Amino acid sequence: MSKPNAVSSLTAGEGFRVIRAVSLLASLVLSFVLAGCGLSSDSALERLFRDHEKEFEELRSLSMRTSAIEMISAKEVRTTERLMKLNGRLPNEVLGEQQSRLSESEWRKFMKLMQDLSIDTAFIDVPRNGVTLRINGPSLFNGDTEKGISYSESPPTPLVSDLDGYEAPLDQQDRHGGFTAYKALKANWFLYFAR
Repeated sequence: MSKPNAVSSLTAGEGFRVIRAVSLLASLVLSFVLAGCGLSSDSALERLFRDHEKEFEELRSLSMRTSAIEMISAKEVRTTERLMKLNGRLPNEVLGEQQSRLSESEWRKFMKLMQDLSIDTAFIDVPRNGVTLRINGPSLFNGDTEKGISYSESPPTPLVSDLDGYEAPLDQQDRHGGFTAYKALKANWFLYFAR
């Protein structure tokens, strides 16, 4: 005769309570996970910028230091020539003393600023003297949208007063429903929302 285990010795009522408790716990965990995958509010990004404006300016300045880099994230770098996976190493193709490259200390500073400011990806447009700093990347949990902070010497369009829940008019969307909208922060600095 086998020994009864803890589950088999529960009464029907006790088993129901255990299943209900586990379901409630799973629902709470899922709610917290999904809540963490949403987009930052305008006010949260405005506060981040206001509290770290010096660091954002430093990151923009470092971005303009190289004409070879178009995109930097923690996992990869895209140059005008190719996309490189980082795999925990510094890419020799973007380091060096040439004008189009960053020194090793500049690279380390750039990556530290991105981490400290919770920036997922930096898109660099040297010819236009612009940089787009993505803080919330697209995911299934946020409707494949993104939000961040952008620097541009010419005002981007459209400029709107509120990006939280913004939906562009149909005539401003591409054929897939995509659009980008901006909200002014201060001279040449903008919040952006893209779908």
